[in-house]
Amino acid sequence: MDTVPAHSEYRERSLPAAIGRTALRVIWHAIRLPIVTLLIILEPFVTVVLMGIATLGVLMCLFYEFLIKAPHFPFWLMLCLSIGSALLLLPYYTLIRIFSMSGERRSE
Repeated sequence: MDTVPAHSEYRERSLPAAIGRTALRVIWHAIRLPIVTLLIILEPFVTVVLMGIATLGVLMCLFYEFLIKAPHFPFWLMLCLSIGSALLLLPYYTLIRIFSMSGERRSE
């Protein structure tokens, strides 16, 4: 009985697929490295700006609602916008995490 190992035939057919996967991996690294570098460099500035807006917004809401008692001040809208500004950091950090992954699955 003359059997040929299945993996040798698969290896011969998958050479173009391996070259394609390697090319895609190189392209992915060429795209993701500049993006993740820029995101990481800008992270302190983005954090300061978004958290500053959130903090000042909450303080202004409290100031206008309880000290000045402005009748037409949109308290809930301003409070929601301030909290939303702080929550914008979550997608930013998610982008950093997505682009930081090398694309290879690692077994833990």
